[in-house]
Amino acid sequence: MRKSSAVIHVVDDDSSFRSAIGELLSACGYEVSLHKTATEFLACPLSSGPACLLLDLQMDCLNGLQLQDRLSERGCSLPIVFISAHGDIPTTVQTIKAGAEDFVTKPVTRDKLLKTIERALARYEATQAQEDRIATIRSLFANLRRAKGRSSIFWCGVSRTSRSPTTWAYRSEPSSCIGTNWSRSSRRARLLSLL
Repeated sequence: MRKSSAVIHVVDDDSSFRSAIGELLSACGYEVSLHKTATEFLACPLSSGPACLLLDLQMDCLNGLQLQDRLSERGCSLPIVFISAHGDIPTTVQTIKAGAEDFVTKPVTRDKLLKTIERALARYEATQAQEDRIATIRSLFANLRRAKGRSSIFWCGVSRTSRSPTTWAYRSEPSSCIGTNWSRSSRRARLLSLL
């Protein structure tokens, strides 16, 4: 991934820290979006490309944990890295269990910060790829349902007793009789193996 294609959102109420992190990340080739409050961040539209959120824990009005909850409620898959001078073990565990990529304490070294961001962006890309595969599978199943009762491409899976290879085949019979010898999970597993 080209770093210039990734957006790093920084939400921190400490203006000097926010500026310093912004300059560092810009110098490393990232596009940077700086926000002094969680409310300000929520008001901004997010791009659809690779991104990561560097989030302070303690802020006025809406704190980091509350922002994490709001993003989760919205179904946002943006990876979150908490950066705070006020972290403790229970809080760290709480943020990680809620889906945060990592929790680092201030001051953080340049190398540790960049490695954490790279890991978060890699996870974001993996999540997006998985969502794309799921959408493809749903589309295939929808096409198969629409083809019911007509000549169609249909599924030939491996039966419980057979060890023959999985293939796609063309058949002119109604699709309602297709796949009756195979379990639903076996058919799903074989369909996934073709993708």
